Amino acid sequence: MIFTDLLQGVKLLLSGILIFILGLVFLGGWGNFWHSLPIEWKLPLAHFNNPPDFNFIGIFWQDAIGGSVSLLSLTWDW
Repeated sequence: MIFTDLLQGVKLLLSGILIFILGLVFLGGWGNFWHSLPIEWKLPLAHFNNPPDFNFIGIFWQDAIGGSVSLLSLTWDW
C-alpha cells in the first residue's frame, strides 16, 4: 500500500507539472506569464518582517528543525 501511495503521489506531481507547462505554452511562454502577474505575487517574502519585532525567520527555523528532530526522535528505533 505504501508503494501504491508513492506511485500515486509521483503521478500527481508529474501531472501537475505537465498541466502547468501546458498552461505556460497556452499563455505564450514564461515571459508572458511572469509579466501578467501582479507585483505582489512576484515578491513572496516582501512583508516577512512586519511587524519588525516579530522574528519570522527564527520561528520558521524553530518549527522546521525542532519539528524534524522531534519527529526523528519519536520514530527512531532506540
